[in-house]
Amino acid sequence: KSKIMAVFRLGALVTDIVGSIGGTTFKRQGSTLVMMRKSPGASRGSTQKNKRLANNKQIFSSWRNLTEADQTAWNVNAAATKVKNKFGQDVNISGVAFQRRCELAGQVFLYSNIDPTTFTTDINLYTQNDVTIDWGTRELKLFYNAPDGAIAVGVMLEYSQNQLNSPQFTRRGVIEIFEADGNSSFTISLNSIPALDFLNSNYNLRVYIYTCNATGWTSTQQFKNVILAT
Repeated sequence: KSKIMAVFRLGALVTDIVGSIGGTTFKRQGSTLVMMRKSPGASRGSTQKNKRLANNKQIFSSWRNLTEADQTAWNVNAAATKVKNKFGQDVNISGVAFQRRCELAGQVFLYSNIDPTTFTTDINLYTQNDVTIDWGTRELKLFYNAPDGAIAVGVMLEYSQNQLNSPQFTRRGVIEIFEADGNSSFTISLNSIPALDFLNSNYNLRVYIYTCNATGWTSTQQFKNVILAT
């Protein structure tokens, strides 16, 4: 049943409604009666189209299914490891928040059900050198240095037809994951990413790169403005 929370001002007829009925809000703006309905949130269809939304839900509900030993291990890891908050400050967070943080980061790289007893902040060194674009082939080429061995790398792309502003660090919109192994390069074909079909030589590009180990610990982001291939 809809919850009725409205005030009816009655005369011979209903002349005014103020409040809400069944999710519809009534109010007056001057002499006009305005009706509004709130969005019910993400639809089931949008959740089905975005698999990570469904995975995120599982991650957020997974704590209660962990063994007491695993919960204790996550609490120990959280107490021993500081993370950056939204203000850039180094802080400690709760064990459950730390577990979620690692699992959410790890799922991007297909790491799941992380064993908290193996958690480590050790992460192989990765240095991003030049990044080039060949607009003829629409190939983005990342030249890098990873002398300490293989490491999973996430790549994000910023683009604008105007001059790029200061770096906008984010972990959303990963366009490619690859494994860096020694001094080398990696090529990303923009033709294989339908959402980026519109990009052309009128755009300025910048890539953001970060790495992640198998326990969900991520590196500081690096960035490089993309230059034309020679």
